[in-house]
Amino acid sequence: MRETWERWGWVVALAACALFTLRMLWGREAFCGSTDEQCMREWLSATGGWVAVGIGVPSLFALREQIKAAVKANENNAKIQLRRNYALAKKVEGVSDLIMMNATILLGQIQGKHIPLEINTNKSYAIGKIDTIIDFLQRGGFDKFEEEIEFPAPYSADSIRRIGGRLRNSIAEIGDIVLAIGPEIQVTEFCDVCKQYAEFCKTAAIAFIREADEMRGARHANALDGTEA
Repeated sequence: MRETWERWGWVVALAACALFTLRMLWGREAFCGSTDEQCMREWLSATGGWVAVGIGVPSLFALREQIKAAVKANENNAKIQLRRNYALAKKVEGVSDLIMMNATILLGQIQGKHIPLEINTNKSYAIGKIDTIIDFLQRGGFDKFEEEIEFPAPYSADSIRRIGGRLRNSIAEIGDIVLAIGPEIQVTEFCDVCKQYAEFCKTAAIAFIREADEMRGARHANALDGTEA
């Protein structure tokens, strides 16, 4: 309020000086009624109203500027968040491909689609692939993706990491070099879950990227036309 008064107070002062000057030039009759009491009462009332207007109008201008600044700040924050989520979706899209690739390769080894002799259903190989998938789920931005963009129910990255961790520990305790039928089934189920999760995340990421591109394209077109979205 102090800054507003310092900026616009001269308007009120100028109006008061103008009224005082006109009163001196035109005399009492131009401003007052038949009695001194009426003159004093009415002029005090009128002066109070104009003073309120003189103070209130600058305040409205200041409030308008504050609202414009708040709207601009919100728009900037939205743009920053959109860029962050856009980069996150791009990362998740790429890492999802890597998860699906590793899960498919491990499934191929277990199901005998590829038979490199010393690798097929080897427990060390299976543990390595499981660790790789868990690492991708940890560093691929999936937790943030679930919070900011879309949650791929019924599984989350955290739940799959915990399932994978328990599975690799149980396999590591097996004395045999080659996986037995039971562990093979568990690994197969784990790979299927990972593929479904990664496919869902990739689809959601691509959809978000498409929508973000459309939003940015619309803003760019409006900027060229001189309009606002």
